[in-house]
Amino acid sequence: LNGQAVRIVHSVGDGDYGGETIIVWNAKSERLEYHYFTTAGFLTHGNITIEGNKMITHEVVTGNQNGVTEVKGTTEILPNGRMHSKARYLKNGQWVDGHEVTYEVTPGAEPVFK
Repeated sequence: LNGQAVRIVHSVGDGDYGGETIIVWNAKSERLEYHYFTTAGFLTHGNITIEGNKMITHEVVTGNQNGVTEVKGTTEILPNGRMHSKARYLKNGQWVDGHEVTYEVTPGAEPVFK
């Protein structure tokens, strides 16, 4: 998009789940904002704040079948090059622990969608 956005595409489990994120700078609010679209049928809109070496996210969820309406997350790049992500969900009106995962680069891998 002529340098106006960052696009991130990922998949998990040979295409069992996947998503696409578009990140843009919002000049009016002076922050990074994103839209996340999933193969599970829900989507999110959120913002990103950088704190040191961590990326803090807060997003509003639309269409989640499990009652999740918001997600707050923290992501950081570890010294070994892996990326650690941890999230909490607002589910049925209550904040609960969500996923926690450490990612690593898989050379030559390509996202797969079923």
